[in-house]
Amino acid sequence: MKRIIVEEYGGPENLVMTDSEPPSPGPGEVLIRIRAAGINPVDVYRRAGSQGYAPDLPFCPGFEGAGEVISIGAGGEDSRFVFAPGDRVYVAWSKTGTYGQWCLADAAQVFPLPMGLSWSEGAALFVNYFTAYRALMLRGGAVSGERVLVHGASGGVGLAALQWCSFLGNPVWGTAGSVEGRELISGWGAAWTADHGDPREVSALARDAGGFDLVLEMRAEKNLDADLDYLAPGGRIMVIGSRGETPITPRKTMGIEADIRGVVLFRNSDADNMSIHRALEKAIASRDIQPVIRAEYPMAEAPRAHEELMREKASGKRILVCDPPD
Repeated sequence: MKRIIVEEYGGPENLVMTDSEPPSPGPGEVLIRIRAAGINPVDVYRRAGSQGYAPDLPFCPGFEGAGEVISIGAGGEDSRFVFAPGDRVYVAWSKTGTYGQWCLADAAQVFPLPMGLSWSEGAALFVNYFTAYRALMLRGGAVSGERVLVHGASGGVGLAALQWCSFLGNPVWGTAGSVEGRELISGWGAAWTADHGDPREVSALARDAGGFDLVLEMRAEKNLDADLDYLAPGGRIMVIGSRGETPITPRKTMGIEADIRGVVLFRNSDADNMSIHRALEKAIASRDIQPVIRAEYPMAEAPRAHEELMREKASGKRILVCDPPD
């Protein structure tokens, strides 16, 4: 079976396809035949050994995927879900990476694929929707009716946040860097939009809203100081993404008693992940949540997928298709 392996840090060309037969699952593990895997900026950072990421080499990238159960290790049948070979599942973390045709995961990292989702849609659930929910609810403490700005809403996490706001009952504003992106987010719940490259437009959104209770920030190195100007009293900024350093004016936090909070997905507990999965089941059934797929790539084109992910404007999720070609 095929897998993508990184043997040394570097550019996209370091994503190398290899042959690798899957091991037998150990106690509490599930072996999964991966059909599709999500592609995320963190995969690029880990491949390059940048942004504070330096995984042990060699490694298979990927934290999320969807596929079928192959086999279950001893004790795995005692997990909170009872799986059997052939069950359709999605993976939230993996012990061995998901850029390939198999992965091993702890039973606590495996969830039933919600009814009606494709492999690609299932592979788009974990990083985007679990992160957005953590930012909104677990870290942000959003209350229904609070005003939310998603600053950088056309990417995977941003679109997930828009859809969660629709489900949770929060009015939501969004920014995107292109006309295409703003049209996209308008169709997924952002009733008010702006060009996130134009601070005047974003400031106008904040004035019209009366200030935001919650800002979800995808590029803090560019926007963090300005975000403080957009907050209502008691407002919170959730730093979901940043690619560098930035100066801020701390005094801006004082008069409105603003909070700046970091968000990182690996802080979720098993109980957190279970609660998010249950909320996802309801939101998918109500059609408030539907993953938006930007592009699909065969495994051999993983290097191109990484290049395009970092070069092009975000407008949905990129997926690595792990089925063999016809």
